[in-house]
Amino acid sequence: MKFSYIAIFFVVLMSCGTNAKLKYAQKLYDEKSYAEAVKVCESIKDDSADKNKLLALANYQMLKMDKAAEAFSKVGEESMSAEEKLMYSEALKQSGSTGESVRIASAISEGEGGKYVVDYQNPLLEEPLSEIKVYAEENST
Repeated sequence: MKFSYIAIFFVVLMSCGTNAKLKYAQKLYDEKSYAEAVKVCESIKDDSADKNKLLALANYQMLKMDKAAEAFSKVGEESMSAEEKLMYSEALKQSGSTGESVRIASAISEGEGGKYVVDYQNPLLEEPLSEIKVYAEENST
């Protein structure tokens, strides 16, 4: 009986420590200290969706797309906002997983994701600059 009270106490104590670390990591992220937020998130032992989402967002802001895509994959898509899904789609696209990027972007409506969601839904869509034709100058000498 005494052992179970001690075990429950340690579980509660550890969960409080995890929440405190997660709140601290969120504070660092809000202050744009992304590298520090990643360090704090990586020190948290549990694999919660909140931790992975914060880890993914911080890695995304530091342009570490492989790590961002890996962390986003551990977060359920149903718990992501449309903006976060676009970030996940971009991270996958930058990491070379175009098919998965298109699948995620296709689940976002244009109303949710804004006008740029189309760029992720169709990877073959050309950028406007690629439509500009450059002609060689004629020598006037």
